[in-house]
Amino acid sequence: MSASAPIIAPDRPQQLPQDVVRRELQLLTLYRIFEAALLCLVLFSPVGALMGEPRHALLGRVVAVAYLLAALLLFGSGRRGEIRGQTQAGIAVDILAAMLAMHALPDSSAGIAMMLLFNVGAAAFLLPIRRAWAWPRPPPRHWRANTCGACSATTPAPARWPKC
Repeated sequence: MSASAPIIAPDRPQQLPQDVVRRELQLLTLYRIFEAALLCLVLFSPVGALMGEPRHALLGRVVAVAYLLAALLLFGSGRRGEIRGQTQAGIAVDILAAMLAMHALPDSSAGIAMMLLFNVGAAAFLLPIRRAWAWPRPPPRHWRANTCGACSATTPAPARWPKC
């Protein structure tokens, strides 16, 4: 074997970055389906008795079924459409379902919050920074860092400092 020959030949064509991000979004929606199914398991089976009595059983059941249907809908529509819009819709559904589920199941609120933590973190990686931080427009000019680094962006520079 010569030194210039590659050790491993690529068998498949290179993937576009959008394809990789779409696959990550698909994995996130699969996790969302798992969360919704787990919530349904807690509310519709005897396993829920181990978690404590729900404060509002009907609200919890409606939220669990609606969350499962929304997760399946997001999974079905994941192959087409804009990635940012699907990610934002998914995280909005996650936050709304988590808030209502924590209200209906106060004894399980820590577990629900931990499941939501993963969704928010994954969505922050899939979205651009402006959308991940929910900025409707660019940050104000006084928040931006100066280019030379000699001046602080939040405090006015004295007259003897160099102009940036």
